[in-house]
Amino acid sequence: MCDAILMRIASIVVAAAVGSAAAFAQAGITVQPEQCSIVIAEDAEEAQIDAAETLRQHLALITGAEIAIGPADEAAEGYRFHVGIAAPGDDRPLAEEEARWLVTPEAAWLYGDDEDDTGSLFAACAFLEDQLGVRWIAPGERGTSWAPQSPLSLTAGDYAWAPQLLARGIRTDVRRQQYPNPDSSIEMFANFARTNDEHDRYTEDVFAWRSRMRMGSHSPLSYGHAFTDWWARYSETHPEYFALNRWGVRGPEPLKEPAPEQPLGDANPQTVKLCVSNPAVAEQIVANWVEDGMRSKWISVCENDLTWGFCRCDECMKLDAHREGETFEAHLTDRYVHLTNTVARLARERDPEAGAVMYAYEATEQPPRRLRRAAGEAR
Repeated sequence: MCDAILMRIASIVVAAAVGSAAAFAQAGITVQPEQCSIVIAEDAEEAQIDAAETLRQHLALITGAEIAIGPADEAAEGYRFHVGIAAPGDDRPLAEEEARWLVTPEAAWLYGDDEDDTGSLFAACAFLEDQLGVRWIAPGERGTSWAPQSPLSLTAGDYAWAPQLLARGIRTDVRRQQYPNPDSSIEMFANFARTNDEHDRYTEDVFAWRSRMRMGSHSPLSYGHAFTDWWARYSETHPEYFALNRWGVRGPEPLKEPAPEQPLGDANPQTVKLCVSNPAVAEQIVANWVEDGMRSKWISVCENDLTWGFCRCDECMKLDAHREGETFEAHLTDRYVHLTNTVARLARERDPEAGAVMYAYEATEQPPRRLRRAAGEAR
């Protein structure tokens, strides 16, 4: 797929949510685009203005008409799309990031929880999908699918959607203001590199696409390789914190057997792995979180990078659930779920709402086995 997002799934970023729709038993509604308007509140928030603009852009694609956006007292007579404004009589509390829309023969309302700048936009996207058949296959206009329609044909009904997961996302291959480095490009691909302006436009398209896929979060999850400075901090005072590597040494694992005078060899101390079965490791993680002021309710227990160097001590090996013939690094999920759960339990002694985050890729990509069996037996 041209200009597709690099879909490397990182840690906790799986998209899932539940929506509900109930259609009224009414005939279809015909809306003439030249006789409709998009209404926003006079004090509309930026997120609501963005949602209205998203609706306007797509209605222009579908109908070929430019529909005005403005407060109710400036709107022309005719069918009105209210964006960021709750439907009359709907005083139900909104869940975090919830989106709702209501379509009647007289008007439509697209609104939601905008505390995280998402509810009204999600409502507009759901409306465009469900009522007008818009699909966003890839970022940008080339990845947008729609059918020309004028007048618009709507169906009376209502809709509500709220995400079940705190965070939903896919790691992208672009970042704002982070342009490709021409000095590091392979010459034969130079003609395919984006200019800075093209990069900026594509980046905006990618982030817009993510929102249209209802990606987002209503929790400040803290994650990332969490122990890159531990070797410098604790190697002399607490060598027992670190993995027993395949060379029988607690510390970073060199690819080649190290010489006695150079025990680290070619290993990178920032990628050192931990002895996850050691209770003192979990206690130190939580102690550091407390010392740092418990600024996030989520503690990162995401192991350092690279796919080797994991602990081979007897206690860590007991936590694993390897299958016959499986390599050592093929499945280490159970040991990291054990560490993450231990950290979470200790953190909740300090804050009942605290939690812990781990990565789920490479050696921890597959679900845990031993803990799943234990849960099944408990049922």
